[in-house]
Amino acid sequence: MIEWLSQQNHILQALLGTLFTWFVTALGASLVFGFKTINRRVLDVMLGFAAGVMIAASFWSLLAPAIEMASEGPLPNWLPAVAGFLLRDEILYFHKSMEDPARPLAALIGGAKVSSKLGALVNLLKNVDKMIIGGAMANTFLKAKGYDVGQSLVDDKLIKTAENMMAEARKRGVKFYLPVDVVVADRLDRRAQTKITPVQEVPPEWIIADIGPATVTLFGEALQNAQTIIWNGPMGAFELDPFSRGTMAMVHKVADLYALTIVGGGDTDVALHKAGEFQKFSYVSTGGGAFIEFLEGKKLPGVKALEDWAKRHPNA
Repeated sequence: MIEWLSQQNHILQALLGTLFTWFVTALGASLVFGFKTINRRVLDVMLGFAAGVMIAASFWSLLAPAIEMASEGPLPNWLPAVAGFLLRDEILYFHKSMEDPARPLAALIGGAKVSSKLGALVNLLKNVDKMIIGGAMANTFLKAKGYDVGQSLVDDKLIKTAENMMAEARKRGVKFYLPVDVVVADRLDRRAQTKITPVQEVPPEWIIADIGPATVTLFGEALQNAQTIIWNGPMGAFELDPFSRGTMAMVHKVADLYALTIVGGGDTDVALHKAGEFQKFSYVSTGGGAFIEFLEGKKLPGVKALEDWAKRHPNA
């Protein structure tokens, strides 16, 4: 499929000429009547043309329900299947990072909760050489190691899961990195009282809000020899200036590395732009939640339709 995707620009250029009326009709009918109340075959056709235009325009997540319905129906048997430029790049870069990566392969994962990225973390452990955890989700792993994280956000129901993941990393020989120092605050507010402390000394009534400078150095050193880096999620509450320094520092460090760097997630994308380093990254995904599903190893409906078409038409 990878070779097929690289050679199908001529098909895409033809499909981009599809009338925008198809999209307006399909979307309007879907919003008014609902996806399941319109004649399925008619909706399949309309959504097929609409999806062809919108995927090329990068609205992947907007039309995900439409693509799923169309993929489950007879549409892929009727019309040529084609990936838009951005979707094509998503697939090609994920192939480079997950199926045939230059190693060492490192994953830098942040964000709020372990539960929101549990599937991705489990799947990544099977592929990566280094796993680096920051952001609020690191709190769950720190607590699993016996540290007091004060009033910080923790997925208490996943403490045992975090322990098992760290054990699995050791079993697989995956280097597993957690913060060694953190920025703590008496509250999540721009005017909060803050200080930097080792993870062993988080005050009982305070909140971990960012990684500290020693952790930035540690994470940066861990990434120095990486040939492929996948990054999803900020290292702290970076939308508040007092807690943005860890994320900004990591953006600069990763931007300066000689590696294939693939970034996903809206917050991480914002951080790259805020730091002025966007152009230095190899690829920034626009897939939103689809990026996490890719990391989880899930087969997305639209991608499955493309794979099926490629198998049936290897010379298309």
